[in-house]
Amino acid sequence: MSKQRDFLLRAATELGLRVEANPTIKLPREQHVVAWVRFPDLGTKRGMFVLSSTLSTGVMEELLSRGFPASFLPEPGAGEAFDLDRYKILFQEWGWASPAKRPAWMAG
Repeated sequence: MSKQRDFLLRAATELGLRVEANPTIKLPREQHVVAWVRFPDLGTKRGMFVLSSTLSTGVMEELLSRGFPASFLPEPGAGEAFDLDRYKILFQEWGWASPAKRPAWMAG
């Protein structure tokens, strides 16, 4: 289990965001990539996929070239504590992309 995935899911819960855990992205040549999460209301109409920054550069480039909105994050350090404000800022940077009402905290 990924600590970053856990932090993302916790932030989504605390901020009232919709989130999908472990979505699979199908690429050509029968390649499948499993993201940590997908936020359907953030980033673009397709949402925002969040994946490990340890993926190969080729896979990252393939995802982006095929139009998958993706963010590649590192794992938090061993002693790093959950910081909700850090995730608020990250989500605000991605932006609200849903026709649903934007949460008040997204305004900054």
